[in-house]
Amino acid sequence: MTKDARRMPQFSLRALLLLVSASAVLLASWRAFGLTAAISILMAVLLAIPIAATKPSWKRAYLLSCLTMYGPFIAMATYTLLHVSCSHCKAAAWMVLPCGPGLVPVELARGWLDLPRPSDTVWFAAALFVSGAMVIVLAWLIRRRRWWWRALSAAAAMTYGTFAAIGILAAIRA
Repeated sequence: MTKDARRMPQFSLRALLLLVSASAVLLASWRAFGLTAAISILMAVLLAIPIAATKPSWKRAYLLSCLTMYGPFIAMATYTLLHVSCSHCKAAAWMVLPCGPGLVPVELARGWLDLPRPSDTVWFAAALFVSGAMVIVLAWLIRRRRWWWRALSAAAAMTYGTFAAIGILAAIRA
């Protein structure tokens, strides 16, 4: 076995079963509860499967990456739930939570490329994909680099997440 093959995360039958079960729940929730619930469950699945299926060092890096990227958005949605009286704003904050980290880059890319606004489903799916990519890249940086690079990467991601969450909350409240 080569050195690179030993470094790659290994997936097991358990991970495949989790993926199939999560896909079934996702499809059932889409029909029963709509797009918001399906996106929320998809986010939970995408975040939980690598934690359950990879080696301990990757689990720690991935968990730290998830907490760093989604922490400010969870705080923003919780703040909205507790301190904002508008029910529309509360629902919108929880609706954008799964794809929160990717909303700003997707919207900036759309504006930069001068593309028309797509449907909400396409927009949220693109933002969810970008959010997942950001979590994976941050986990890789945390796992592979020296301690000062880990701290710098996590701090930069937390700073980005905080400003993005504040901006998204301001846009929701506007």
